[in-house]
Amino acid sequence: MWLLAGGIRPERQPDGNTVIFSAPKGLAVMDTGRHAWQREAIIAFARAERQPVIAIVNSHWHLDHVSGNPALRAAFPGLKVYASDAIDAALTGFLAKSATDAPRYLAANATTAGDVWVYDPRSRIAAVGDLVTLPAPFLDTACPDGWRTALAQIAATPFRTAIPGHGAVMSRTHFALYRAAFDSFIDCARSTSARGLCAANWASMVKPLLGDDPLASRQAKGMAAYYVDLLRANRGNSPYCATAG
Repeated sequence: MWLLAGGIRPERQPDGNTVIFSAPKGLAVMDTGRHAWQREAIIAFARAERQPVIAIVNSHWHLDHVSGNPALRAAFPGLKVYASDAIDAALTGFLAKSATDAPRYLAANATTAGDVWVYDPRSRIAAVGDLVTLPAPFLDTACPDGWRTALAQIAATPFRTAIPGHGAVMSRTHFALYRAAFDSFIDCARSTSARGLCAANWASMVKPLLGDDPLASRQAKGMAAYYVDLLRANRGNSPYCATAG
């Protein structure tokens, strides 16, 4: 199993992580990124391994996780794509609105209805997509209560390593820290506590997961403050919670 790490850089829309699994008949790719470099890296890796890409698993429909699908299908015409049908509702909801309201979502994506995550029992690795995101939980299209349920399901799986949709590889201890920080952040956002306090508490709790990059710490606090406002404007959920999971 291999990881092609994405990232969130200033003045650039995000790239989600790509996870590549070796299977008996070829490679299975979980999430194909947004930018050309990522799809090209996937294709180059497959060719270097002399293995075809036989399957794509999309954790969810956001563009930083599915934009490479057409290029991979062109390079490997026999591959199959596995995903939920949540894209159907998104086409008339979030994606339709984002076409006219794109600046608001410039540096954001989120967990959605029908999120898919993968567990490999042999390696005990869980590739969890955007159910774990750093430097903040991307709540634009998410229902926090559904997200909490999904995190509990992952926690009940005997994984040793978790690969998030955005951020570095995690141990079980790191995952537990993220889950606790998520619960605390949602509770704070749904309370009357000051917006800045909720954001600062989130940034403090996840600091061990962010490494030494000062930009990541600033992003954690700034993005958390944005999501406090979003949740409070929508009774503790995202505006798309009716079509999100």
